[in-house]
Amino acid sequence: MEKQTTDHVFITSPGSFHKFSNPLTEDAFDHAKALVAALTYGMTHSSAARGQIWGINLLLGKLIRGGTVGPATAIGNDYRALEIERVVQTERSGYGFKMRLLKREVGVIALEVLKGRNAAAAALETLPSAGMRSYTAPEAARVRLRKGQSPTSRAQTRSLLSAVRGGGGL
Repeated sequence: MEKQTTDHVFITSPGSFHKFSNPLTEDAFDHAKALVAALTYGMTHSSAARGQIWGINLLLGKLIRGGTVGPATAIGNDYRALEIERVVQTERSGYGFKMRLLKREVGVIALEVLKGRNAAAAALETLPSAGMRSYTAPEAARVRLRKGQSPTSRAQTRSLLSAVRGGGGL
């Protein structure tokens, strides 16, 4: 039996997709999902002795404001992945662990999700971005730039354009 060979063509490498999306936004949503999962587990499956979560608004509110929560034994187990991702910081405290939120925006998104609100809207307000306030068309920007040019700069521009157009100079 003869072995068939085929050609494979790749348009781009998988790592290139970060060019088309903002990894900060993607990571924040992924981290918020993990935080929501850990908190939901703590609300629905943890016993009181382990550290069952009640008053999620109070708990997340305190974390978002920079406070710590705990001590609870569950914190040492349920938030390890988030600690590796540097979303939270845990430390031993007596017979349990305390936790502090390191990425405030993740907590804000998680709180919106747990309240049943639009997390995307919360992300727009909390995630770092370069908010665009206005747009100036290139033609208008060139006119504004040319009006602000010094006489020497104007002369150099004319000389350069003349040389490019084949009229000599430079």
